[in-house]
Amino acid sequence: MKQPLNEEFRRMQKLAGLITENKFYAPDYVAQKYGKEAKEIETNIQDEEDNNPNIWDLYVSLETPEEVDDFIKGFRS
Repeated sequence: MKQPLNEEFRRMQKLAGLITENKFYAPDYVAQKYGKEAKEIETNIQDEEDNNPNIWDLYVSLETPEEVDDFIKGFRS
């Protein structure tokens, strides 16, 4: 089964040593906290890339749960 692009990108980052398991990663946090809604939130963020090409990079660079919760407010239904 083919992995979604963001999961494959994260796997490549791990292999390259760019991230470690102990580092906070916004998509993991969103998946854990928001469950089924996480996929929709991330789809909404990716859809916004037409208006802001750096939106995904900004999302994955967030370092705390509070930053993520504040960031995704506008992407939840």
